[in-house]
Amino acid sequence: MKNVKTITNLKLRVGWGQTGNAGNMGGKGVAGLLMQNVRYSYYGSGQGLGSPNTPGSYWSPGFYAGLVDTNLKWETNEQLNFGIDLGILNGDLNVTLDYFIRRSKDLLLDRQVRPSTGFYSVYTNYGEIENKGFEIGINYNKQLNQDWSINAQLTASTLSNKVKKMGDPVYYTNSDSSGQGTGDGSNTGAVGAASGYYWGNHSITMEGEAVGSFYGYRCIGIYTNDSQFTETKTVKYVDENGQTKEKTILRYPHEGESATPKLGDYIFEDVNEDGVLDENDMVVLGNGFPKLNYGLTLGASYKNFDFSIYMYGELGKKIFSYSAMRLSNMFTSDDGTAPRILQEVADNAWTSSNPNAEYSRLSFQDKAHNMRASDKWVKTGDFLRISNIQIGYTLPRDIAKKAYLQSARVSLSIANLACFSPYKKYGDPETGGTILVTGLDTGRYPMPTTYTLGLNVTF
Repeated sequence: MKNVKTITNLKLRVGWGQTGNAGNMGGKGVAGLLMQNVRYSYYGSGQGLGSPNTPGSYWSPGFYAGLVDTNLKWETNEQLNFGIDLGILNGDLNVTLDYFIRRSKDLLLDRQVRPSTGFYSVYTNYGEIENKGFEIGINYNKQLNQDWSINAQLTASTLSNKVKKMGDPVYYTNSDSSGQGTGDGSNTGAVGAASGYYWGNHSITMEGEAVGSFYGYRCIGIYTNDSQFTETKTVKYVDENGQTKEKTILRYPHEGESATPKLGDYIFEDVNEDGVLDENDMVVLGNGFPKLNYGLTLGASYKNFDFSIYMYGELGKKIFSYSAMRLSNMFTSDDGTAPRILQEVADNAWTSSNPNAEYSRLSFQDKAHNMRASDKWVKTGDFLRISNIQIGYTLPRDIAKKAYLQSARVSLSIANLACFSPYKKYGDPETGGTILVTGLDTGRYPMPTTYTLGLNVTF
């Protein structure tokens, strides 16, 4: 390619490799002889249940630690990569493009077993997760003349995440009923367990879906007339003998007399069409993995002045927002306080004079549980953040020498100058936490804007 003047570099790459992960194996793959007190239970005469301890030792396949898999081994993380490196314009413009497939095999996890075994679960190797996508990097550097130079760098990536194989679904919830814990791992104010199954199992990992997918109910409208409470429909079902039959059920069932809905409450879909609205109607509502991550750095210099700006963002992102629920519903949460309602919600909440409202009626008596985890709280989380802007001036060497300095530079930078996102009314679109709660937002302290004046001197 020596005669192709426009191309200064062209490289094709293929890579494959494996790495291991020991997880939390510890001694979980080895059965042992335990020097523990042997325990047995009995009822004494006129007494409650007693549990005396008798000194001794016994062989245990996991009496305290759980059932032991003696064939336990490391997880295997395997990656296959195809890439291209391209340089043109005399090396001023360089492009890197990669397509990757990453598979995590023999996942280390606690798999549920039949209670008849005497155990609840076993720490074992089971399951496979696949990640695949593109990564692209474009870098441009140009010296325009003796005084001016410019540079730009664009990075972008896509990611598709899917559980290829695993056992029973794994649900993620917060075990802290105070509402102040961080069991969700998302942000500082976690979803409280006292919300029951309405927000309890808000994230799920299961075969065929992304890790930590959103889990909840489908909202299909708002009750606007009394006839909807008694409206019926005919559905087909298969009885215990395998016969297909028909039955008549409520078109919009609810959870019983204690949760009877009223006009202005949300209507939730009876997914399995059994005539009952319960946790069996919860479904996957999407996931928090964005379609595209991107970042852009722009820079320029003129003589001794330099300037740079860095921005990044995400496109095609969804957020499962407990924060949006708190700002759109008068549900009194686990912390015992009623949240402030957004003005747009107050203006668009259902009333008899506003029957075509976007939001349900506002009431502390949320007996129909409008606050429950549903696709009503799945929000668009696209954003662009101007992360850092900096301008600097480097003192000329001859002037620095007169001040007995080798070099000196003064700079002014602004961090987190602005964030553009339709989600900002609910909070920060950059949700944190572990992969098991990707895209979950339970509320967080906003990121501050920071101004920094710097002086760097070398003697």
